[in-house]
Amino acid sequence: MVILGSNQENMPKVSIIIPTYNRREIITSCLTHIDALICKDFDVIVIDDGSKDDTTETIRSLFPTTTLIINDTPKGPAAARNQGIKIAQSNYIWFLDSDSVVSPECLSQMIKLMDENPQIGCLGGELLLENGMEYVRIDSENESYKMPVDRANFTNLKLVKVRTLASCNLFTRKELLYKIGGFDEEYFYIAEDADLCKRTHKLGFDIICDHRAMVLHEYRKEQRKSNFFRLYKNEIRSAIKNDGSIKGLLYEPLRIIKNSLIAARSVSLENTEIRIMKNSNSSNKIQIAAKVCISLISAYIWNIANYFKTLNSRNTRYI
Repeated sequence: MVILGSNQENMPKVSIIIPTYNRREIITSCLTHIDALICKDFDVIVIDDGSKDDTTETIRSLFPTTTLIINDTPKGPAAARNQGIKIAQSNYIWFLDSDSVVSPECLSQMIKLMDENPQIGCLGGELLLENGMEYVRIDSENESYKMPVDRANFTNLKLVKVRTLASCNLFTRKELLYKIGGFDEEYFYIAEDADLCKRTHKLGFDIICDHRAMVLHEYRKEQRKSNFFRLYKNEIRSAIKNDGSIKGLLYEPLRIIKNSLIAARSVSLENTEIRIMKNSNSSNKIQIAAKVCISLISAYIWNIANYFKTLNSRNTRYI
């Protein structure tokens, strides 16, 4: 691991931490939008997680004040974010993905919300643009869904308590991250952000989605296809670890099935295999349904086999 440009004369109020891998053009766009933020009380830490393109050289050339952590081989988003946390010198941490697009006023509003509401542990909101319409992703206790955004009326998107937030836009307190021990690196990726939110909530803090804190997530559709096994494995593991055996082994699989059915019926179409089922012929639908079922069964068996290892990981600290 190499750290470049990490000297800081003054402590910023916010450290923006962004892991990236082989996304030179995308991270360039992300950092350009960050440069346009109205609030300037921040520094930026980018973790180049083993990229094979010229991501590092591009950032050093175009954004020389950015602190760069360079990994020789990929460690995964969870570990990469922990690397950023360890060198952050701020009171607040703002996690973004390299395909996140921030609005100029977003950071100012986030700081204000966190300063005024000490009970907030994590703050954010993932805004998606699909088929010309805007949606915000809501992960409630009982189901995950996408709600159409009505910019003329945001009253239903003010300080909404949710179960989890996506790490493409997750604003939190550095002190809190050290209390819970950082991101669980066993996930590598998928559900590591949900796990962090669950541990935050267990300490008595709220997880909040708010329209003033929303960030557009310009994900690549070809990269959005689900690794169902990893997704289900990590979600069940997180439930066992944070919610107990009954919820993890009984309730969580039912929750996964429910959300899969919601996704299959959704009028908001992403380029995931579940949503492709809506416009597929019967043969493809059967193949996709079989893949989902096999992945869920395999994930369940994996969690049974690793049950005691998961329980023992509850107190593991990564920072």
